[in-house]
Amino acid sequence: MRINRIVSDLGRSECRFVFGNNTYSFPAAVGSGKEFRMPDLEGGIDSLAIKYDQREYLIGELALNEDRFNRQVRVRDKTSDPHARVQLAAGTAYILAEHNMNDWEGRVIVNYNIRDFSKNKAKFQQDLLRAYEVRITRGKHTGKTIRFKFTDVRVLPEGVGAMYSAVYDPNTLEIVRPDLAKDNVAVIDIGSQTCNIAYFKGLRFIEEFSGAWDLGMHVAEIEMLNFLNDAYDYEPNIAELKDIFEKKSIRIGDMTHLIAPEASEILRKHAGKIIDQISALIPEADRKQVNHVLVSGGGSVLVPYLKPTFYTNDIQGLHQSRWANCFGQEIMAKMKDA
Repeated sequence: MRINRIVSDLGRSECRFVFGNNTYSFPAAVGSGKEFRMPDLEGGIDSLAIKYDQREYLIGELALNEDRFNRQVRVRDKTSDPHARVQLAAGTAYILAEHNMNDWEGRVIVNYNIRDFSKNKAKFQQDLLRAYEVRITRGKHTGKTIRFKFTDVRVLPEGVGAMYSAVYDPNTLEIVRPDLAKDNVAVIDIGSQTCNIAYFKGLRFIEEFSGAWDLGMHVAEIEMLNFLNDAYDYEPNIAELKDIFEKKSIRIGDMTHLIAPEASEILRKHAGKIIDQISALIPEADRKQVNHVLVSGGGSVLVPYLKPTFYTNDIQGLHQSRWANCFGQEIMAKMKDA
């Protein structure tokens, strides 16, 4: 069966894609193209280099490893950074090459932070609605030129997909959480750069009580980085930082250091900043009416510290929380096609 859509979550630390029953991801980094002494004919999506729009790029892990001036997409507004489109072009080209597809036409479903959604949705749609030609210059699809065209672009607020991933079965599209489908629900979607809150009454998105702030996990990661520099003269990479918050320990050489009190305090302070913003956005009377709180994205480690935000004990991190937006966007696309 021909697949006519690609679902993407172009995050600031990771880009994720769903194509049919397949998932793909790579770090959200873009670097300048370069010559390599040794070819790589085996590498996957994490060893990708492309030529697109008359320029050469390193993508994902390859950009992190080979270009110390690589650019991670950290800007608040995806419409103002052309690298978001480069990442979408690279990921789509690789996926189509994997499936031996060329001259593909279809639609793409992406998301955008809630704060700037209304203002920038139309511009982001127009920016992506075009024909693409991408030549893969490194990895197992080296030498392939992939052409494709997005004939339709659907942009959703971040957090909406996460809600649908919690409510619906992805295969049958039947409701598996009727309580979420009828109650008041707050989805706190914590990415690398931004923290979004999406408020639902039943399945109706309430824009008035939804918002976003630059309070993604990078804020806590910087705090942790400063602590480790001062206390241990140690500078982990981003991937290590994520593990440190979960394990609350670090390994330097052959020594393991327990840092649970320091990690917990950093997370508590960061959660406090999020709580302050949510409290300013949503009146206390409406926070009291929230029955369930779902946490998606990379901030599941904050769940214990976010409990004072609302007047419910039902606050939980979503299963596969980093993929919740993508999976939910795929469910919404299936429902539209059904």
